[in-house]
Amino acid sequence: MSQQPPQGDARYRVNSSVRCYVAELRFGTVSASWSFDQSAERVVLLGDMVVYKTRHYRLQPPERMIEIVEQHSQLKSGGVVTVGNKAIYWDGEDREFTPYPFIDITPPSDHARFRAMLDAARP
Repeated sequence: MSQQPPQGDARYRVNSSVRCYVAELRFGTVSASWSFDQSAERVVLLGDMVVYKTRHYRLQPPERMIEIVEQHSQLKSGGVVTVGNKAIYWDGEDREFTPYPFIDITPPSDHARFRAMLDAARP
């Protein structure tokens, strides 16, 4: 399946807006998976902040998405990264995707859990 880019919502905006993915880290019993499937179009505030569901989030650059996919490949425990409805497995052949800006709605406690999983996976 091919990647779907972030979609806009066809609303007129006076200020500049950006189409971005909404990223979320989800945990299973053994591993974790990143999801970049939802998309949003939001007005950019104060340089790099956007509002999503009444909360402010920092807009992450596309390069950060590449870093997340590379970090996730270090786990090697069955998790998957989904970008625009395209699954990217750590051991898969088709790991090509186009990075876009995104906001990360994952709670800080889950980020700490993910970092602990990465540390445990390192030799």
